[in-house]
Amino acid sequence: AGALIGAGGAVEALWHLFNDKGPELEKALESIKQSSTEFNNSTQKYLNASQKLDEAIKNQASAKDINRLNEELVNSASELPAAYRAQLLAITDNTELQQEINKIQKELNDKTKNLEFLSQSQTALDDEYGLMGSIGE
Repeated sequence: AGALIGAGGAVEALWHLFNDKGPELEKALESIKQSSTEFNNSTQKYLNASQKLDEAIKNQASAKDINRLNEELVNSASELPAAYRAQLLAITDNTELQQEINKIQKELNDKTKNLEFLSQSQTALDDEYGLMGSIGE
């Protein structure tokens, strides 16, 4: 019986740990999802602008067109998330840029999955604690 009480106490302690962190986990999860979306949108825009500019230069487009495309590239660069801007702007090859974007996207996806797991674990502990609490009543 003592082991069962001890296990129940451990579950309760874990529940309190996650319960105290629950709102923070939800906030962090929403934040990383929003950051991931913003990252995806801004990097796609930047990569497209870079590819268009490269193509215009290769095709010897007019100076007016090249200036316009360069302005689009500068504007899209300013929309890149500050945390990744310098890292991405340092890359001048579009293939390497795409690879770096993919790498960062994977890292953001992994963070999202980890936070989702923690959030789901909290829900499971909430359910378990509610059951354990009703057993003791």
